Amino acid sequence: MSGKIDPDRDAAIAYYNEGYGFIQRQDFEKASEKLKLAVERDPSFVNAWFNLALASQKLGRLEETKISLVHVVRLDPANIRARQLLAITHGYLDEYQEALTSYETLLELEPDNPVYLSNLGAVLAKLEQFDRGLEVLQKAVQVDGGYAPAVYNLASIYALMGNLEASMTELQQAFQLDPSYRQKVQTDPDFQVLVQSDSFRP
Repeated sequence: MSGKIDPDRDAAIAYYNEGYGFIQRQDFEKASEKLKLAVERDPSFVNAWFNLALASQKLGRLEETKISLVHVVRLDPANIRARQLLAITHGYLDEYQEALTSYETLLELEPDNPVYLSNLGAVLAKLEQFDRGLEVLQKAVQVDGGYAPAVYNLASIYALMGNLEASMTELQQAFQLDPSYRQKVQTDPDFQVLVQSDSFRP
């Protein structure tokens, strides 16, 4: 007995396969075109939406990336990778309240994830919620003291709060973990006051 034929689904799969092939060849423009056709034919096609988000991200189209990831999360709430990318994309778009919500959701699933904690702390700093941000970043460093971005973000929030000595202490640790921060700190506006102060020790 043959199954029910669904022309839209069959067409969507064909477009998806073409689009995925273009992603493998790093032709993201053509991948985007084919994957858009796939989701037009089947709006419930989670993998097509997700790969469309990846293609859009590679093309620097952050609004399109966000829209595709929102579809993925609605269709597949357990898709952790999509939630991660959505949180990051909100941050790139300066949508800090939305990024806050996304990271809080991720932390409900993984409360001790140092990446989520570090990113949440950075978002809270952008929202000028310094006390909570400091608490979150201190936890991130307690969880994984070797995670350089968390240490750097902790130094950043200390600087923004005016605690320059504490900022410099954490910054020196960040330099040891990742020497590239020595260059970054020179142009990071969060550290402008520290860099121009007597407390700064490059």
